[in-house]
Amino acid sequence: MRALNLGLAFVLELGLLAALAYWGFQLDASTAVQWLAGIGAPLALAVVWGLVAAPRARRRLPPSQLIVFKLVVFALGAALLYSTGQRDLAIALGALALVNLGLSAAWGTL
Repeated sequence: MRALNLGLAFVLELGLLAALAYWGFQLDASTAVQWLAGIGAPLALAVVWGLVAAPRARRRLPPSQLIVFKLVVFALGAALLYSTGQRDLAIALGALALVNLGLSAAWGTL
């Protein structure tokens, strides 16, 4: 069961990056801004995630701060996805992230 939860965490992280990219490309802005946001937002998140939240990060956040970081990031991703009109996907992303983070915290696999 824990392995499934770790797999779900990976899929959710990819979904989060996809949600940020989708949001960026859906902005009501010039094509250049859409490309900048559509590529820049997920890239920036991937860099920050790699620095503080990845399992092998050199300066990984302690578990209590890590769960807050992940809650905030997934909530932001779900909110941005919701703002594009993808309400069902946003709710699914947020709900699955909550379940995943709750199980990860309970099992100590953050």
